[in-house]
Amino acid sequence: MPTTALPAEAAALIERGGWTTLEGAIPAAACERLRQEAQALYPEGERTDSSEPDPAQERGGNPPRGFTSVVAGPEQGALYHSAELAARVAEIVGAPVAPSAEVGTYSFYERAGDHLGVHRDLEGCDVTVATCLNDTGEPGWECGAVCLWPGRHGQPLAAVRLAPDQGQVLVRLGVGESVVLLGGHVPHAILPVAEGQELLLSLLCFHFEAA
Repeated sequence: MPTTALPAEAAALIERGGWTTLEGAIPAAACERLRQEAQALYPEGERTDSSEPDPAQERGGNPPRGFTSVVAGPEQGALYHSAELAARVAEIVGAPVAPSAEVGTYSFYERAGDHLGVHRDLEGCDVTVATCLNDTGEPGWECGAVCLWPGRHGQPLAAVRLAPDQGQVLVRLGVGESVVLLGGHVPHAILPVAEGQELLLSLLCFHFEAA
């Protein structure tokens, strides 16, 4: 069971699944600027590959993964710390939020099989906003989809890994579309991408503000 208690308002959201998709949270022009910034910063990125089992049962840990991550720049930073985005996220989750860091990150899933295994987000990352900035995969593919287990938020991660089909929800984000989820409570993953597919995500974390 995740150790961080939810505000009462957000606890109501978890009973409705703890996530939603959102179009227009980041305007189209801003998405393009983020994509360009991510591509410019790509040479500074760090490749991470791990196939070791993850013992974490609640939050954090080191899930199996394969992708390139880079710290974002001023374009994403301005969006991340905008009052407009914080207000939009707070409206969705039902409680005040604030950025968990100075900047977010970009994740490039670019090699066949690149993925992120089942996990919950680190302490301090109570709400995750993941926005698709590019996806060259074929329409209808599950490859690169966000995988959620909204009905299993109270279970240890080992139970989710043992029966991944139980309660699984797949969300294939369109370019410019975001998923907003209670990432510290709802188990989630990114499914492997296919050969030749390139998936680029902008990732922002928020924490609940004290009442």
